Amino acid sequence: MAKIYAKANRVIVWLGEEAAGSDPALEDVRIAAERSTRRLGNKAGILILLQRPWFRRIW
Repeated sequence: MAKIYAKANRVIVWLGEEAAGSDPALEDVRIAAERSTRRLGNKAGILILLQRPWFRRIW
C-alpha cells in the first residue's frame, strides 16, 4: 500500500460520517499542509479526526 500511496497524485478516503468539528478540522489540515508554519486553530477537532479507525489501519 505504501507504494500505491506514494505514486498516487490524489487519494480519496471515506473517514465515516461527519462529526462535530470535522469540517473545520479538515480545512485546518489542508491549510497546514499548504503552509506548514501556520498554527492550527482547531487542534481538538484535528485530534478527533485523527482518532478515526482509518488512521489506525495497518497495511
